[in-house]
Amino acid sequence: MYAGPAAPSSPYHDRIKVIPSTKVRKIMQRQAKENLVRGLWQALDRQDWQALPAYFSPDGEIYWQDSNERFDVLGFQRANSEYPGDWRIEVLRLSETEGEGMVSVVRVKAKGGPRFHACSFFSFDAAAEKICRIDEYWGEMGPAPQWRQNLGLSRPID
Repeated sequence: MYAGPAAPSSPYHDRIKVIPSTKVRKIMQRQAKENLVRGLWQALDRQDWQALPAYFSPDGEIYWQDSNERFDVLGFQRANSEYPGDWRIEVLRLSETEGEGMVSVVRVKAKGGPRFHACSFFSFDAAAEKICRIDEYWGEMGPAPQWRQNLGLSRPID
C-alpha cells in the first residue's frame, strides 16, 4: 500500500499535506516530554513514591530554589515520601519552553492544610526520554498582605 503523498494526477493531491519527518520527530519528542511531566505529576498526586525514579535520567537533579536545596533522584523521592500530610495536585499549565524544555504550573492542596502553586522548569536528556533536571519555585497561597488590602488595588482570584 502506498503511504506517500498522493500522485499529482490524484483528485486529492491538492488536499494532502505532507509533514516533513523532522517536524513529525519534533512533535513526537514534545509529546514524549509532555507525557513525562504529566506522568510525574500524576505519580506525585497518587503519592506513588516507587514510580518517581522511572521519570528521571540516572544523574537527574531537582532544585528547590526557594529553600536552596538540590536533590538527586533518590533524595527527591525520599523528601516527597517524608513530606507530611496528604495532598492533591492539579496541573494548571504545561508549555514547551525555548531550548526544548517544558514548564508546568500546578496547584497543590494539602488536606486540611496549606495550598501552594509550583512553577517547575524541566530539562530532558538528549533523547528526550527522561527528565534530567527540574528547577522548582513554590509559593503558598494566601491573602494579600494587609498593606495591599488597605490600598484596595486588587481583589481575590478565588
